Amino acid sequence: MSKVSGKEIAKYWSPTGIDGVECLYGNYYTFAFAPHFHTGFMVGVIERGANVFACRGKEQTASRGDVILLNPEEVHTGRARDEETGMAVRMLFINPEILNYVRHAVHGRSARAPAFAKTIAHDEAAASALVRLHRALESPESVLEQECLFLSVLAQLLMRHSDSSGSDQKTGNENAGIARVCDYIVEHASENVTLDDLAKVAYLSPFHLLRVFGKKTGLPPHAYQTQVRIHKAKRLLRHDSTIAQVALATGFFDQAHFSKQFKRYVGITPGQFLARL
Repeated sequence: MSKVSGKEIAKYWSPTGIDGVECLYGNYYTFAFAPHFHTGFMVGVIERGANVFACRGKEQTASRGDVILLNPEEVHTGRARDEETGMAVRMLFINPEILNYVRHAVHGRSARAPAFAKTIAHDEAAASALVRLHRALESPESVLEQECLFLSVLAQLLMRHSDSSGSDQKTGNENAGIARVCDYIVEHASENVTLDDLAKVAYLSPFHLLRVFGKKTGLPPHAYQTQVRIHKAKRLLRHDSTIAQVALATGFFDQAHFSKQFKRYVGITPGQFLARL
């Protein structure tokens, strides 16, 4: 037997901003899941190593960067292929009603109930998006970011890997609604607004708003909100506010989060920005 080289860790939680979803982060070496199923969909990504699991009558292996897609009540197992390397997995367990909603938004009411055709998808873009989403769901920093990423990832997976059929929903001229949303984000920049809040302002469904907002502005709503907050933060820093005061006034979770986002968008830290004024 191979020598075990790491500590097994498992973390399970329900995101505060999204109902009907549960999350698992697992770092496993010798642990093996007994045959089991979930009442909802299971969507996951392998971050390290490989997961060997039995499902649909055969043993399968999902390696680093692969996406695992299981439908409700599909019995499966799971273990690391190599006990020394182990495996790190990020999983989402999703209420079927949520995927039904996204399926209707993407394909229209005529589409069949969603079901994933394959259990393993070799999809680098989806895997990367899933990791980003899963990490965002660990943090209380922005409900709007969680919701935007969540809907985008599910829509991407359904369009690429489900056997649902139907016509894609067309986007029209929603300029007035998008303009209202932009104004609303500016006026409520420091608040932890939700996608539902913005959808009501635009008189659109949350998913439709997410699609047309990106087409119109070039950014998803949460990134637009962050940009507005950064612009406000620069104005406050120029008027002698401290970094801690600015972080609080602009709606960031804490000073560390503010500093991280500021550097992402401005290219320097708030401290460096102050020093150059």
